[in-house]
Amino acid sequence: MRLIFLCTGNSCRSQMAEGFARACAPASLIVESAGTSPSSVHPLAARVMLEAGIDIGSQCSKGLDAVQLDAADLVVTLCGDAAEQCPVLPRKTRRHHWPIPDPARIAGTEGELLAAFRQIRDIIAARVNLLVFSLGEGSATVQRITPLHDGVFMKFQQEDVLLPNGVVCNLKIIRHPGAACVVPLLPNGDVVLIRQYRHAAGGYILEAPAGKLDHGETPESCTLREIQEEAGLRAGKLHRLGPIFTTPGFTDEVIHLFAATQLERVPATPEYDEIIETITMPLSTALDLARSGEICDGKTLCALWRVEQELRAGTLRP
Repeated sequence: MRLIFLCTGNSCRSQMAEGFARACAPASLIVESAGTSPSSVHPLAARVMLEAGIDIGSQCSKGLDAVQLDAADLVVTLCGDAAEQCPVLPRKTRRHHWPIPDPARIAGTEGELLAAFRQIRDIIAARVNLLVFSLGEGSATVQRITPLHDGVFMKFQQEDVLLPNGVVCNLKIIRHPGAACVVPLLPNGDVVLIRQYRHAAGGYILEAPAGKLDHGETPESCTLREIQEEAGLRAGKLHRLGPIFTTPGFTDEVIHLFAATQLERVPATPEYDEIIETITMPLSTALDLARSGEICDGKTLCALWRVEQELRAGTLRP
């Protein structure tokens, strides 16, 4: 399994994450880091890591061309500021986003800088330990695939797998291309949701605009298309909120969550079978509806919760 940490300069956050991951990961996990504008490993990052018993002196700052993004199983971006530019990743790659501030941007005395670097180091250490623990050791080996049904965009198949614990089992799996979901965020803090008829759910539900990824489409491109088609909005800026698995017990579907800002009204163009109306409300009202059970769509609940988190952290601005 290949794990890559990405940030802007590949000098502090991603270097520390790489160091911690190498120290605690099993041998089967390949760990790398890179940056969109690589510089050099920050001496204070190396110093505070050495205090934690990890020497990153042999690590070097690398650009995106030095790592195999297309081959990555998981990419963790550590762009903590909304103004930072994290890269667009391959559609099939699982991604996590850790909005961690860049300690190199902090001004102050040497003591204040060291305190800031130590604080960020400890945050990253805790996140990396949890991440590596959640990944576990090894993965299943697929021994045989039996196609059961090929739909327009989904495949239903039986997979005979050897699990990491040595058990062989037969799993019925739906392979899905993935989807994107977006919370449009207006300058006054209101959000735009849609009321859509969902036959499988038995009627109308409140949800955030969302849609399936077309073949070869990036989550960002899908998001821009769906927000215009369903909500009649053109987004000037997208903010990643992270991916979610919908029902990992039987499908590999991943929904990529976004917030959209710098919005412009345009004509909506829903599909022929979509019955949709838009509803604008304060984020606080949407969260109240989530708490009361009036919003019960999983992707929308996660997206609203993540928007609130990012606003509180100051990493998202309307």
